[in-house]
Amino acid sequence: MLPSMLDEAVPTLVRSAELLALLMLPVYVWSAGRRLLRAFDTVGYAEAPALGRFSFASGAVTGFLLAFVSRDPSYYALETVLQPLGPWAVPFDELFTVWLDPRAYSPAPLWERLRALDPQDPVAALTGLAALLAGLAAAGAVRSFPQHVARVLLMSALVWFAGAALAVYIVCASAWAVHILSFWALAVVILLVRWHGLRHGHG
Repeated sequence: MLPSMLDEAVPTLVRSAELLALLMLPVYVWSAGRRLLRAFDTVGYAEAPALGRFSFASGAVTGFLLAFVSRDPSYYALETVLQPLGPWAVPFDELFTVWLDPRAYSPAPLWERLRALDPQDPVAALTGLAALLAGLAAAGAVRSFPQHVARVLLMSALVWFAGAALAVYIVCASAWAVHILSFWALAVVILLVRWHGLRHGHG
């Protein structure tokens, strides 16, 4: 019984390590990115935090939109996420090559949605919000750093891309984690039922 339970516990431990890595990866990348940005900040960009916040928020909204318009929206529905053989049933390494491949999130589908000029489409409203936030960041750069506008805009663009990438990562990683945790919980239930059955059988 013990070897069998250990054999079944190994996949659970592996999944736990994968989920921990999934959680820690953006923290590590974000921390490294902030250190790198500070190292190249020779114009005092950090002294105007609103610029970074506007840029990051604009990128995050755009990344969220790209995650949903570049894929079938039904993929993110809970019933699809929980399907045993659904689109999220991929190994940990394939999560990065299938779901987190930057090439899969082209702005072309977003542009096609905007070309429809549907004022009732929430994508248009959110895109407008992202554009407004980016515009505020650009205007702030011109006002606060008139002598270094190009450099500050470049730094804001890097923060924008970081926000977009993190948004896509959070959407995909969350869906994958929900899929994994669902069946992890199911595995625990099965183990408990089997343990109870074995115990009852010996009783």
